[in-house]
Amino acid sequence: METHREFELIVRDYLQRHPGIEHEWHRIDEGDAGSRTELICGPDSDKEIVATLRRDAIVIGDKGGSVDVADLGSGLTPLQLATKALAHLIKLLDKKGYGSSDDS
Repeated sequence: METHREFELIVRDYLQRHPGIEHEWHRIDEGDAGSRTELICGPDSDKEIVATLRRDAIVIGDKGGSVDVADLGSGLTPLQLATKALAHLIKLLDKKGYGSSDDS
């Protein structure tokens, strides 16, 4: 199943340290179209945030739009890319009222 391993590892650690953030993990296989992993924070609520993980890209968004964090020749390592995506996720979580990033 396709995922962005580095992001999945650091976000799982973050969520473990922030147990008040309700979340779900989904593995989605679309046959020939490929597969992906999705993290849904605040599922089925107005505070829902979805992170879609593929090996080379992470898309994080809510009802207001999304941000695509991908390598695309940037020269970032997978861990640097994951850290950049986590920072964006934390900003969205803070915006939705999940708490402060000060204790991350």
